[in-house]
Amino acid sequence: MATARVTATGAGSPRRVRDHPLVIFDLDGTLVDTATYAAEAVCRAVHEVSAATGEPLTAPGPAEVRAHFGMPAEHYYRGLFSPWSAEREALVHERAMAWQHRLLEDGTGRLFPRADELLGALTRSGREVAFFTHGSRAYLELLAKAFGLGAHGRHRVSSEGPPQRSKAELVAELLDRTALPSAVVVGDRLADLEAAHAHGLPAIGCLYGYGSPGELETAEHRVGALGELFAVLGVEEGAGVAA
Repeated sequence: MATARVTATGAGSPRRVRDHPLVIFDLDGTLVDTATYAAEAVCRAVHEVSAATGEPLTAPGPAEVRAHFGMPAEHYYRGLFSPWSAEREALVHERAMAWQHRLLEDGTGRLFPRADELLGALTRSGREVAFFTHGSRAYLELLAKAFGLGAHGRHRVSSEGPPQRSKAELVAELLDRTALPSAVVVGDRLADLEAAHAHGLPAIGCLYGYGSPGELETAEHRVGALGELFAVLGVEEGAGVAA
């Protein structure tokens, strides 16, 4: 197990982060260990579309799929198979969603260790929890159902268009929906940090996710494991576990 590490990089401090009433979580690479199901789903989908259409498509490897986690939906499939076309992408997306649904229902996917405990601790402490994603609305609802996200937060939003929305726009929507004055954003990609900073909010970068360390250099705090978020967010460990 990696040594616990919390790194403060900006003007923020753990105590100031704790004062924000709303905690906005990215999903893929932050709460959800997407690699446990999505890479297999995309690879199977590409092979099935190739077989069904009779067109030889080059399928990606798991590492290639991982590198695309967290990208906007409109860019996600570009570069994952070739030759690419909008028509082929639509077919691959449809089959990938079906495979993700099947794998998640079978229990293949999982949250990162202690994610459910952290969410429970936050809600029990009186903090509001919300979720945002670059994924489609269908994908968002699939994750919400598979992992019971609705038990921890009523608000979740997707970038899916048209037009495609930025994560900064999603943060604005969540602040408006909750009528809360401020928030802290937790994520593993540069877009998550930029969304927070566009509104003058602090961001926590998750080094255990799918982004590169360089993407997270501007985060006010960086954590090497999900369990470190308890201390940064100022919630008691074990508070999310029912007695």
